[in-house]
Parts: sequence; C-alpha cells; structure tokens
Amino acid sequence: MTRGLMSVGLMSVAAAIVLAGCVADNAPPAPDPGPAGPDQCGAVDLQNLVGRPVSDFEALQWTKHPVRIVRPGDMVTLDYSASRLTIWADDGDNISRMSCG
Repeated sequence: MTRGLMSVGLMSVAAAIVLAGCVADNAPPAPDPGPAGPDQCGAVDLQNLVGRPVSDFEALQWTKHPVRIVRPGDMVTLDYSASRLTIWADDGDNISRMSCG
C-alpha cells in the first residue's frame, strides 16, 4: 500500500509541475516595434538607381550600411536586419528594387 501511495504522490507532483507551465503570465506583452523605417538602411536615398546596372551602385563604394545583392537564382537567408540594404537584380543585372532587410 505504501508503494501505491508513493506512486500516486509522485504522479501528483509531476502533474503539478506540468500544470505550473500552463499558468498565464500576467505581464503585459512587449510593445510591437512596428515596421522598420525605409531609411534605416539608406534605400530611400538610392531609389534613383532602380533600373540601372548593379555596377552603378558598386561604383559608389557604399559603406554606410551592410549590403546584400541578390541576383536571380541566388539563395537568400531569411534573417532580417533593418540596417542592411538589399539590392534585387534582374536577369540583365539591373537593379529591380531596393529594400531594407
């Protein structure tokens, strides 16, 4: 009988531990930072390059923010960096769009 009570006691403790993880946290949620501003990476200032060859951008020797140039077929990571300038090139190696991320 003692062994049965011990098993029930252990199961009760285990259940209490599991249920403790289900208790609602009363802390308010963190505020949503909202979408990143378009000029965190300098994309707004460079929109005049859209439609021009990627080499025109490379000639600027841009050092203000990190840059990623994405050409057709390139693998792209899903990490997001608001300060990184992403340049999307088309099949002719012309800039099709620029964005932060």
